[in-house]
Amino acid sequence: MSKTISLFSALLCTFIWGTTFIAQDTGMDNIGPFTFNAVRFFVGFLAIIPLVILFELKNFKSEFKLDKKTFIIYSLLIGLSLFLGSALQQVALLYTDVANAAFFTIFYVPMVPIIIFLFGKKSMHWSVWPSVILCLIGGYLLTNFHDATVRLGDTLVVLGALFWRSNRRVFLFRARRNGGRRTNESSSQSYSRGL
Repeated sequence: MSKTISLFSALLCTFIWGTTFIAQDTGMDNIGPFTFNAVRFFVGFLAIIPLVILFELKNFKSEFKLDKKTFIIYSLLIGLSLFLGSALQQVALLYTDVANAAFFTIFYVPMVPIIIFLFGKKSMHWSVWPSVILCLIGGYLLTNFHDATVRLGDTLVVLGALFWRSNRRVFLFRARRNGGRRTNESSSQSYSRGL
């Protein structure tokens, strides 16, 4: 992938991520957080199924037949961690505002290198730490975080970020064992979150 496409993809993901907090907040005007998440992830499941059928059905069947128990365990672990992360984040929006939720979700970024350093016993490249600091500063400036009081919703968002982090760890471990294929897991995790 070229640098231009990589940069464009990163900007597009940032835009989508940034606008989803507003959609999450306004989406709960008429429904509760768990209903919102169930519908959201079930629609995600339906959107991914055609990709699985087109590109991964053969691999999905062979992998499922090869090691059904491991596939189910990893799918449930990934789904559970994503459910807890998204549920805590969604419920938190009942008790805090969008700017606070976005700012505290950014704490996912420093959690990744810290947890890898503490539990993975891997040394981090020196450039990671200034990047983490700049990310937190940028998040602070972009989210208009004006109320420094930590509320119940803010605490729920930070707890949710821990589950987002654990999800990535299980997902990447599974993808490495699976030769890098991730479409099957995307489908199964969206389905299990929707349930």
